[in-house]
Amino acid sequence: MAESRTAVVGGLRMHYLIEGEGPLLVLLHGWPQTSHCWRRVMPELAKRFTVVAPDLRGYGLTDKPTSGYDKRTMAADVRALVHALGHTSLTLVGHDRGARVAHRYALDHPDEVERLVVMDIIPTREMWRRFDMTSGVARGTWHWTFHLQPDLPERLAGADVRGYLDYFFDKWTVHRAELDVDEYVRAFSRPGALRAGFDDYRASFPDDAEQDEADWAAGRRLEMPVLALWGSAGLLGTLPALDIWRGYARDVRGTQIPECGHFLAEERPDVVLAHLRDFFDSAPAPVQERQVREDRTLDEIQIRDPYLLSEGSSYWLYGSTDPNIWSGPGIGFDAYRSEDLRTWEGPFAAFRPPAGFWSEGQFWAPEVHAYRGRWYMFATFTAPDGYRGTQVLVAEKPEGPFEPWSDGAVTPRKWQCLDGTLSVDGKGDPWIVYCQEWQQVHDGAIWAQRLSDDLRETAGTPVFLFNASDAPWVRPLDHPSTRNAKLPSYVTDGPFLFRLSSGNLIMLWSSFGEQGYAMGVARSESGQVTGPWTQEERPLWAEDGGHGMIVRLRDGTLALTLHRPNRTPDERASIHPLVEHDSTVTLAEPRDR
Repeated sequence: MAESRTAVVGGLRMHYLIEGEGPLLVLLHGWPQTSHCWRRVMPELAKRFTVVAPDLRGYGLTDKPTSGYDKRTMAADVRALVHALGHTSLTLVGHDRGARVAHRYALDHPDEVERLVVMDIIPTREMWRRFDMTSGVARGTWHWTFHLQPDLPERLAGADVRGYLDYFFDKWTVHRAELDVDEYVRAFSRPGALRAGFDDYRASFPDDAEQDEADWAAGRRLEMPVLALWGSAGLLGTLPALDIWRGYARDVRGTQIPECGHFLAEERPDVVLAHLRDFFDSAPAPVQERQVREDRTLDEIQIRDPYLLSEGSSYWLYGSTDPNIWSGPGIGFDAYRSEDLRTWEGPFAAFRPPAGFWSEGQFWAPEVHAYRGRWYMFATFTAPDGYRGTQVLVAEKPEGPFEPWSDGAVTPRKWQCLDGTLSVDGKGDPWIVYCQEWQQVHDGAIWAQRLSDDLRETAGTPVFLFNASDAPWVRPLDHPSTRNAKLPSYVTDGPFLFRLSSGNLIMLWSSFGEQGYAMGVARSESGQVTGPWTQEERPLWAEDGGHGMIVRLRDGTLALTLHRPNRTPDERASIHPLVEHDSTVTLAEPRDR
């Protein structure tokens, strides 16, 4: 049975439970709980570990000072206790707020933490990044911003502690009866307890946020094995939790606990114990990329914005390949190689962001172009302030690895730009052609801008080419964010320029038409990048597919590559033969989609 003890560490009187013998295992509770929440799992874990479950600063029977609730200080409290008990290494398990303390401990002292388990959280930094009305995080965690307010939560919750905590125990559980609610009501009815718990949240911004951003900018990731567990009925059940954690840890595994809410160790202790045993007994995963296979088909490769390159006897396929390209941490771009366009070898890590890279997520639309003996990738990245742009990367081989070449994005700063592509004119001068998003200008636009000969920077002012609404086939975007807008919104995506055998210059680009996401053709009347551009009456691809490009195959014929359907995670690359005409292209096998 666990023994209740108290230690004074760094001037803080810290209460903890201890049980068992062996290597040290520390369990950190969350809000609104105390170390009592581990009572159902401690006896079993104590058969192989010395298990210590402290009350964190401000919680339970531990002191409740008026400062020090940033996670770095709270982690230092726990570390001081660990060292006072005679240990220098440990396995850490944290739930909720305790998992945030554990995450900070593991980041600050990685050579002391052998393994880390985080329960029902994603990193604090990710919580703030997703705090908008599209992801559902804001609605599910409204209490974060309420608890940030000075004095107000104490005044309101203090009048009815049980009533306030009951709200969360009701909303956050599947098996509420398994929780010892009376114990937690007693704990948070003690003088200073509510205020301390709210101070824990108050430290999330700006203190914890600033520390987390500094770590991310420095390229610090968790190096030890990490296990992420979450309840199927909680907020994380609606988020790609494991994919998110993969952006913060080198070796991470995890799963959701079925029929479980937020309080995993109390609601489903047997299932939690089974996962912990498996994790503790498993070998650390070798640091490697996803398994390379030689027999993949396009049906197996999730990819958006596909770009097909023909080089020698091989075809290379690039695209937006992050597990969660819309909101997950940016991992990079993968490439696949084929000799027959039927089976593919890969994935190969074509690009991985270096430490301190300026973009953190939404890595989109990589294109690879041969230019003056080297290979240049044009790809879209998103800055922390939300503005997107196209950066130029470089490699010595088509498979990479690609490294930053331009100093950040070459597209205009504070313009919402994406899908930049390279086009070299008849004089050999390089141009970048890119979209300006509808979110900034309502009627999405396509622009061209001259590049320096070495592709490191722009060498001229932007030249307007056309708006999305100039095409007869384009229809306004039907989206909840646009339905009450004063002006209709039109999308521009994925420009790609191609010079036909006749010398005529055409552009593929995507928008929304009568049947959804589609792709059309524009023709330059001058044969120059600057146009003027004439839009074809009907789209080349009319339904649920787009962001395409043209490649000349080894037999001299043309093929169209695009992604379809236009929904995540079902998008796949699709390759179709084209017929080349004097001033346009058509599908070899006409179809409605």
